[in-house]
Amino acid sequence: MEECRDLLFHVQEHRFTLPGIQRILDELNLEFLCLELPEQETHDAFRECFPEPVSKRSLSDWHAVETDRASTFAPMYQFWVKKPA
Repeated sequence: MEECRDLLFHVQEHRFTLPGIQRILDELNLEFLCLELPEQETHDAFRECFPEPVSKRSLSDWHAVETDRASTFAPMYQFWVKKPA
């Protein structure tokens, strides 16, 4: 239901890219932790391109996968961040 409300009833839609999100995180001094995605296939595709576990914490690596396989990111995803210690 949240995705429907977000898609149909928002007064103004904003489009963000992963590099754009990284710039915002840098400005806010936040550290990217992970993407939460609904399909395991997307994680599998990522792991195929970037087998090192630390890569999952790189928005530039996620952007490379998104650029190569844009349809895998069609569903809404959430991401987690934290303030650095």
